[in-house]
Amino acid sequence: METFARKLHEQQRQLVALEHTVIRQGDRVIFAMGQGPHKRVQDPHIRALWKEMGWKLSVPAREFVLNLHDYYVAQYSQPTQVEAYFKSPNGRPQATRALH
Repeated sequence: METFARKLHEQQRQLVALEHTVIRQGDRVIFAMGQGPHKRVQDPHIRALWKEMGWKLSVPAREFVLNLHDYYVAQYSQPTQVEAYFKSPNGRPQATRALH
């Protein structure tokens, strides 16, 4: 009977430890999901874009590429170049030449 009591006690201890592990893992999953999908993106530029656009789990490829292009244009271009790009009728600034 003593052997049975020891085995029962060990099984109960393992079940309690397993219960704590499951609860802890569940809390981690809930915390990760609550932070937003942009937190899972590794690249800081793409993470900023993902957060700014409010995308959830997936994005159509065309929308992603177009918004990524606009993001980089806005980040690394001079404001006058960006304005010229969007004001031109075909999306490309018109080249101007100085006549001498």
